Amino acid sequence: MDLDLLTNIIEAYKTYQLSAGTNKKSSTTDFANWLNEQAYQKEEAEISPLTENIGNYALEVEISTLVICLNRYSRLLIKKGLINFPQLVSEDFTYLYTLMDVESMTKIQLIEKNVHEKPTGLEVIKRLLKHGLVDERNDEIDKRSKRVFLTDKGKALFFATIEQMNKVAIIVSGNLTIDEKKHLHTLLKKLEDFHNPIYLSHKEISIDQLVEKTTA
Repeated sequence: MDLDLLTNIIEAYKTYQLSAGTNKKSSTTDFANWLNEQAYQKEEAEISPLTENIGNYALEVEISTLVICLNRYSRLLIKKGLINFPQLVSEDFTYLYTLMDVESMTKIQLIEKNVHEKPTGLEVIKRLLKHGLVDERNDEIDKRSKRVFLTDKGKALFFATIEQMNKVAIIVSGNLTIDEKKHLHTLLKKLEDFHNPIYLSHKEISIDQLVEKTTA
């Protein structure tokens, strides 16, 4: 028998009990999951052979790749969540969500709020208009612009889907703790504050110009 291993297990279980609290029921499965989480937290981020070849920007490449993958996971989950609402796709729901908190928005404002290119955003709005989920009217200040707003049908559909979308949000957040979620939210908000002005004001400049502008 490996007494050192047994001693380490006992010490780990004591630590687990303290972290779990005296009133919290636990099982061997809970303890095993906790051990896995502790081991995961101690591991250094692994860099694939591909990103090692990239050099100084390997970490940035890994972050970009993970963000892209998370976006794709989210889109797949939203598709599952909206399976009983064939008139909606993921982009449509985010447009309804955006319009819930405002009386109306111009089409361009709505498109930019959802970080789309203009042709893509206009297609989304066209679908929503077709299904009667939004309506449009002339902007009182700029007669060339159209303002869009939720119809009663659009509001009803939004509330009908919100339970499913909450389930999607829970899964997307994964196994993060509350503190980790708060920390991630802070970091993502920081990135949003960085990227949004670029998206709004520097659509036409090259990637090299963006690097120069944002790293100067």
